Amino acid sequence: MTTSERPGRTTVSIIDVAHLAGVSRQTVSNVVNDRGGFSEETRSKVLQVIAETGYKPNRAARQLRTNRSRHIGYPLHTGHVDPRNPFALLLLKAVADAVAPLGHSLIVFACGDDDDDTFRSWARSGEVDGFVFDRVVPGDYRTAACAELGIPFSVMGRTGPQEAQSWVDTDSRSGMLSLVDYLVGRGRRRFAFVDNGGSEPWVVDRIAAAHERVAEHGLDLPEWAVIRDGDYSALGARLDEILRRPERPDAIIAGSDVLALVAASRIREAGLRVGVDVGVTGFDGGMQGWLVDESLTTVRIPAARVAELLVTRLMAQLDGGPPTKHGLVLPTELVIGTSG
Repeated sequence: MTTSERPGRTTVSIIDVAHLAGVSRQTVSNVVNDRGGFSEETRSKVLQVIAETGYKPNRAARQLRTNRSRHIGYPLHTGHVDPRNPFALLLLKAVADAVAPLGHSLIVFACGDDDDDTFRSWARSGEVDGFVFDRVVPGDYRTAACAELGIPFSVMGRTGPQEAQSWVDTDSRSGMLSLVDYLVGRGRRRFAFVDNGGSEPWVVDRIAAAHERVAEHGLDLPEWAVIRDGDYSALGARLDEILRRPERPDAIIAGSDVLALVAASRIREAGLRVGVDVGVTGFDGGMQGWLVDESLTTVRIPAARVAELLVTRLMAQLDGGPPTKHGLVLPTELVIGTSG
């Protein structure tokens, strides 16, 4: 069955032709535009598939000449549109700013964490030249689809050892170690840790680094003082409980800046002073300047630099280069405020 005969399909994309012919999308474009760089056998195979499927290029004349839509895809998941996750929006804006000077636009579309059909529909549409993703872990279905379809991509996060290594990540572990060192230097001795839960590598790195560094200072991060819950009401109630304990913490390490604001609010409601009776710290730099009476001590993730490198790596692939062989890990920055 040809692609044009598949139920529910009314059009055939250049990726369909490439897949059926067993060649790259660029090779199909070269054949269609008679640019050379292919054998006569390949040309015959591509033209045969075009004839069988009824493929008709649907791009404007400029796009046909360059084989570029000059659009970069950016799939949004529900976490992006949650007001409690401002860093995701900060990164999205940074990526849009990075592609604009290059004459490209960012196409943002909704796509769930496991919505393979929606993503593949966009990937096969020809509307985008490549994709930028955030919050990627090894085995992500979107990177697998891109690899299968021959579509360039770059990601914030990590891909697996057998996947393309076009990723940029930040050193969450080092950032957390420096944060604990700072708090101990401030005289903090009784620690608590709060985050939204999850098993993503960066989440695991942060809590593991906190446990490790606290122990290296001869201190303890007890099980009752570790709160991991995606339900903010439940998380707040747990914070209230530990702040009422006789051995209440004098430092609360939060896995994000938003959670640091939640902790700061609970500290005040308990009649305690943020940064004096109980220090509180964030992680990501997305909510700096939002505390009312204090400036936030946090670990800043360099969103603009991450976005710049993501776009640079993607553009290198679009210009004909292979995916990079190694990912990049960027340092974070400890930002000292009065909340710690």
